Amino acid sequence: MVDSRKVVVLGGGIVGVTTAYFLSRQGHEVTLIEKNEDAGLETSFANGGIVTPSMSDPWASPEIPRFILKWMGKEDSPFLLRPAALPGLFSWGVKFLRQCNHTAWARNAAVIYRLCSYSKDTLNQLVADTGIEYDGSRLGTLHL
Repeated sequence: MVDSRKVVVLGGGIVGVTTAYFLSRQGHEVTLIEKNEDAGLETSFANGGIVTPSMSDPWASPEIPRFILKWMGKEDSPFLLRPAALPGLFSWGVKFLRQCNHTAWARNAAVIYRLCSYSKDTLNQLVADTGIEYDGSRLGTLHL
């Protein structure tokens, strides 16, 4: 048993609520603070709460560097990167680009897949243990 502590969790999305739940189960006194009237209205809303191990592709892929150059400065690009932001992102950008190779991509995909699988299993166990209901779907995903 861990020493009981008073813990504040900020945010009532799926991460905040489940963090509060598991901390409480460990014996901690938890206060959850959510700025909205209801929980789950921001990142966890809609596809922000997807737990899908089959979608474990890392963003840093071998193809991304050429797309970044193609998209840079375009307002409608899926990867909007403003040149004025480059100085502040330089260090992160170099680290990101170093992951844009086949070896790193395969390693990172395996790690993300394991995390997604663990998250899915943990969510399924949470539902089984608590009987909680949510607007989830288990019908798969459609990629266009």
